[in-house]
Amino acid sequence: MKSKKLILISSCLIGISSSYKGKFNEKASDFFIPIMREAEKYGFIFIPVCPEQLGGLSTPREPSELLSNSEEIISGKGKILSKNGMDVTENFLRGGNEALKIADIFNIKTAIMKEKSPSCGKNNVYSGDFSGTLIKGMGITSFLLSGNGIKVYSDEEILLSCLVERMSITDLF
Repeated sequence: MKSKKLILISSCLIGISSSYKGKFNEKASDFFIPIMREAEKYGFIFIPVCPEQLGGLSTPREPSELLSNSEEIISGKGKILSKNGMDVTENFLRGGNEALKIADIFNIKTAIMKEKSPSCGKNNVYSGDFSGTLIKGMGITSFLLSGNGIKVYSDEEILLSCLVERMSITDLF
């Protein structure tokens, strides 16, 4: 029997309408869905998650941004606010921990997460002032996953590797 390799993936990247806008990322889905289907032939299975939905937030929902870094938020010294000022910190923490629990249950060691998201961003997140400014940092879920031994890739890193460097997704994992 061929061994299976499970990969956690942000659900908005594969055609599931889970983003704060109540939509999915069409460009990413056009890329990731065929890649996933091809990778399945080699034993890869993708497990979709939306940490914000897992944390109890509705879809659609107000956009949210981190007011400090993920480490401070997890330690109780920072917050995540929605654009209308609602404190959604607990939702993001709950969702991140639920995604981590899914990874643990299925022994998942790799994740592909949506860059810039306050949950899933790996390298960059929005600055916290809703100006559209990006800063270096990780979203809550990516921070929790990577802190627990899970290799996190952003969708942008995968796109770059596959499209520019002409690598197969099976070469990456």
